[in-house]
Amino acid sequence: MGAAMRVAKKSILSLFIIVLFACPTVLAFMSYPANLEGKISQYPGSTIIQTTSLEQSTQVMLQTSDSLDNVANYYKKDLEKNGLHTEMENKQQNGWTIIFSSPEQGGGMVGLYPDGKGNIAISIVYSSK
Repeated sequence: MGAAMRVAKKSILSLFIIVLFACPTVLAFMSYPANLEGKISQYPGSTIIQTTSLEQSTQVMLQTSDSLDNVANYYKKDLEKNGLHTEMENKQQNGWTIIFSSPEQGGGMVGLYPDGKGNIAISIVYSSK
């Protein structure tokens, strides 16, 4: 193996280690989207994995180690409390989907997906009016 190849491998390994240790730091500084406050709450104790905001829509990915039923029941109550009405609910072995709307506020979806490792991935998509 040539010297250039060894340097390239070390560079890639160094970059991987930097990213590996930087990701938890980045996640710790991520905050729940402000435009979802008072509409759809962050699940208590969940970790924010990703947020994306566009002009009139927001998507947030969360993760929790709580049970699928507990998370689903929480969001059904939270949506109603915040004036968002469940239009459709679909519970399956591999997840749970709640479609919601409000004529005044907009609508969206809460998707709950077990990851097979004891965690629940929570995907929230919200579009405002």
